[in-house]
Amino acid sequence: PVVAENYDRDRFDSLKGRLYQWHEERSIEHALGGLRPGSRVLDAACGTGRITALLQRNGFRATACDVSPAMIAVARRRLASLGWVVQFTESRVEHLPYPDGSFAAATCIGLLMHLDADVRVRALRELARVSQGPLVIQYGCSDALQRVGARVMGRPPGGVRCPVSESEMQTDF
Repeated sequence: PVVAENYDRDRFDSLKGRLYQWHEERSIEHALGGLRPGSRVLDAACGTGRITALLQRNGFRATACDVSPAMIAVARRRLASLGWVVQFTESRVEHLPYPDGSFAAATCIGLLMHLDADVRVRALRELARVSQGPLVIQYGCSDALQRVGARVMGRPPGGVRCPVSESEMQTDF
């Protein structure tokens, strides 16, 4: 619960974090620009509801799921404070409880780089199964320079559990 409560502050309160979030939101808005207002959009691995709130602000009917009850509690509180009622489901992304084609689009931001390859591909298949349209996903890709730096520093590139190269990402698709 403590991690969930402090998640956004720890990541997005700095200047770098605010710039990252601004760029991320513009990218998502651009990717979903072809959808009609009122379209149903799934925010898979919704965490604290940052992207769910963005979807609602852009006129979509968001549905959110996450594996963490603590994150869902923060997201529910955030969205309620903004006046939005959103359906939340506790669920893993690789086993979504929605029928085929339930959503006009789906987002999955901040998760895939923490999954190993087989779970990542299962998650992508599930997202594609429930979405009629675009999937907006975020990968933690690492380039050669990041991998060398990570080796020197003794930690994963980008600070994520399962960073992938661009070729690995293409293989996933």
